[in-house]
Amino acid sequence: MNAQHASNSGREGQRGQVLPVFIIFLTAILLTASLLLDASMALLMRRDYQNAADAAALAAANVIQSGSPKGCSAVNTNPPGPPRAAVVSAAKASVAKNLPNYDLDSVMVSCPGGPMYNNISVQVSLHGDSPGFFSQVAGIESFAVDTRAVAINGFPPGARYSVMELDPYNPTWKNGERGCPSILFSGGITAIYEGSLYTNSACPASAGGAMAVNGGSATIQFNNGAGAYMVGGYNPGTLEIDPLPYVGARPLADPLAVLDPPTNASFGLQAAFCPPTYASRCNSQYKLGSGHRAILYPGIYPGGIDLGSGAVAVMTPGVYVMKGGGLNVQSGAALYSVKNGFDWNGGDPDAWTDENWDTQDCPADGSCGVLIYNYDWKNVKENINFQAGAVTKLRPYRPAAAAANTVHGNATNEETWRNVLIWQARDPAPTSTAPQPELSLQGGGNVSLTGTVYAPGALTSMGGSSGGSGGDNVDLTIQFISWDLYLHGSVNFHFYYRQDDLAQFPDYGLVE
Repeated sequence: MNAQHASNSGREGQRGQVLPVFIIFLTAILLTASLLLDASMALLMRRDYQNAADAAALAAANVIQSGSPKGCSAVNTNPPGPPRAAVVSAAKASVAKNLPNYDLDSVMVSCPGGPMYNNISVQVSLHGDSPGFFSQVAGIESFAVDTRAVAINGFPPGARYSVMELDPYNPTWKNGERGCPSILFSGGITAIYEGSLYTNSACPASAGGAMAVNGGSATIQFNNGAGAYMVGGYNPGTLEIDPLPYVGARPLADPLAVLDPPTNASFGLQAAFCPPTYASRCNSQYKLGSGHRAILYPGIYPGGIDLGSGAVAVMTPGVYVMKGGGLNVQSGAALYSVKNGFDWNGGDPDAWTDENWDTQDCPADGSCGVLIYNYDWKNVKENINFQAGAVTKLRPYRPAAAAANTVHGNATNEETWRNVLIWQARDPAPTSTAPQPELSLQGGGNVSLTGTVYAPGALTSMGGSSGGSGGDNVDLTIQFISWDLYLHGSVNFHFYYRQDDLAQFPDYGLVE
């Protein structure tokens, strides 16, 4: 009996020891669960606060470029001064809409400093406390929730783009059109950029990269702090790039998407003037044959323009709409932009030469310049094509010069088109089965192009015998904003960047 009693007493003692341990573990489990539950509530609150901060930053950024003076702050220093009342009001109104119970006095609005954000960006910070319902037993009264968002709206210092490609990467499209690559260097070219190069393509390096080289070798050099930026990767191959590209850039939208096209009825463009001698050439495609010279005037050209070998045409200031048919400058032909009042230097077309073109016929003082707009009409898809061996000397659209060209009507004065040289229409947008026409800029040793080439849905290509072969130089003050870009041949391209000669566009959106 004594032995039995001792055995029972031992088991009862063990049970007595397990119970406190179980209670301790149960308490720990319940405490952990309560902390996790309260923490998850804090995370949900933080998500709501972050969404509200993002919306408020964008709302505030929307008014940065309105009012007077413009900017986040009226005090344009670095860092800027306090935000303008309109900026603060826009941010608070957005928070009130998205967080109805939030104390608006706690909305913190500021104007970040720094070289990229100086007075064209706004920061919104929100603070709150998520109550600790169950975690109070652990002495935690609440969880702090802090969020902030930074949005930009303006022209960032240093945002100098010589090339911006908009193809986002379409992996199911056929090879050559999927944005793998979006920027292609072929042959043995050397390209020097004074402005940065950007591609929106997310094509990874494993699929070919957003930027690549095809055959031969190419050397890409950036000066004055410019560089290469891409959303996806790149396939260097034999490509030499200095400095090395930055991969993982944030996607950028079309910077000129806000522009109204010249076909908008509000601009009132009519059919182009056609001299009686050439009347039959204006009914469909305007053709200028070998040995002929003509002064062209702005307006709508049904069927486009075709310049045959040996033809010379000059464009007086304004907008030239290629209504289907495109623009074709054949090898041996020549196309120039000229100022108002051009008269072949005495009235003899056969005696005229382009020796004084850049100082007399089309000086860089804003007195000349054209916008060539190409769009499909009745599904007639034709390229803009400057063939190898053609002479091409053009300056971009300048509003004052275009407004003064009233000889045959079609005068325009649209500030938003300033410095746009060639514009391939946005519509129809490229698809997997219907790419837009190619915009091809070639040449033969006599090329002078200034301005922005805007082809948001088209492939642009430049090369061939531009500037000759064997390493001749092609000096351009030109900017490409297009779908894809191919540079090819064996020439040396130097892309100068002069802001006054190129289209300007803002950066907009959330940056932090």
